[in-house]
Amino acid sequence: MEEADLSVDKPADPPPPDPVPSSPASASTSSAKKRRRYQQRHLPFAPPPKITPPATPAPVVEAERPLAPTVCMQHGKPTARYGRDGPGGRDLQIGSMRWHEESTKHEACVQKQAHLDNEIESQKRMDDFAKNDPDAARVIRLLRSMLFICKEDAPISMFTRLIGHLSQEGVKDIPKQTYGAYITKYGFREMVKAMVAFLKAQQMEHIHSSPFIGISCDESTDRTRGKHLIAFGTFLKKRRVVTEFLSLLTIDKCDVASLQSVLLGHLEGSGIELQKIAGISTDGASVMTGEKNGLVARLRLRIPHLVGCHCIAHREALAVKDASNSFPDLFIVDVIIRAFGEIVGRSTPWILGAVIVVFIEYKHKHVALLKSFKFHFCLNFLADILAELNTLNRFFQRRTVS
Repeated sequence: MEEADLSVDKPADPPPPDPVPSSPASASTSSAKKRRRYQQRHLPFAPPPKITPPATPAPVVEAERPLAPTVCMQHGKPTARYGRDGPGGRDLQIGSMRWHEESTKHEACVQKQAHLDNEIESQKRMDDFAKNDPDAARVIRLLRSMLFICKEDAPISMFTRLIGHLSQEGVKDIPKQTYGAYITKYGFREMVKAMVAFLKAQQMEHIHSSPFIGISCDESTDRTRGKHLIAFGTFLKKRRVVTEFLSLLTIDKCDVASLQSVLLGHLEGSGIELQKIAGISTDGASVMTGEKNGLVARLRLRIPHLVGCHCIAHREALAVKDASNSFPDLFIVDVIIRAFGEIVGRSTPWILGAVIVVFIEYKHKHVALLKSFKFHFCLNFLADILAELNTLNRFFQRRTVS
């Protein structure tokens, strides 16, 4: 017997209603309500509304300019390698410039540039002054010409020739040759003395600012009837060690007392501090390098830290003189080299080859010796000896500085 189906069929679920399309206004309203409810529940008070400032126009950005380097005469501006467009890049350019600005070389170049700027400015002021006064322009040209003669250590007669040459060439603001020559020797000598005083004042300014001074002196008694003591000074000038002529002093006797009094009188009269003198170089004569009564020993009583040095040129001259006496073939080599040097020195470079050929083919007893065995032997012998002598020379210079 079949069992009856007692289950009751459930009614089917009704189909979902069609979604009602929501407008954008209703969606924004509901989101605003939710935001307000969240703020009321989680925040004690609502934050103030954000105020958006009015939009400002963007500034006009100029094109990026290349980095302007500091002017330096020695190193110049950075090349393309360190430029903005180069492989080095802008960072490398900035770094290299900063490193260079902190270096002592850059500082020296800046000082040199400032000195040149001052000279250019003074030159410009002088030119402006000369434009307004033609007579002043002529005087300035004459003084510059005279200063040139003084610096070149030329004779007085060269001044008249120089003025005549400039006048013939039509140089502006140069008087005629007659006006340049209408000067007595005594008047010109006074003007030269004034120029010398000006140059001397400039030199003393550099010497006084130098932290140390070196003196080189030598007496001369065989050239003229008078006796002289020539003095050179070594000092710092614009961060460079230079050696310049100081003075040619007249001495009565070539003894220690006269040399000391004349040299110290000149140094003290020029305002040079004796304690700045670090060393003195002499020709090695006994009157100079005497152990107890020489000039260096006398000066050490006033300057205890003074370092005396025997001039290496004079020392080598003495050694070569003694060596050549025992080797007569060296005399022939000396004569040949001097003659050859005199001819080459007076020849222009473009005909030097022809001069050498003519010199070799020239029939002369000294020229004929160029092909001899003794001449070539002496040259090779001197090359071997002088190489060892140079090493020994440097060794003696280190040991014999007293």
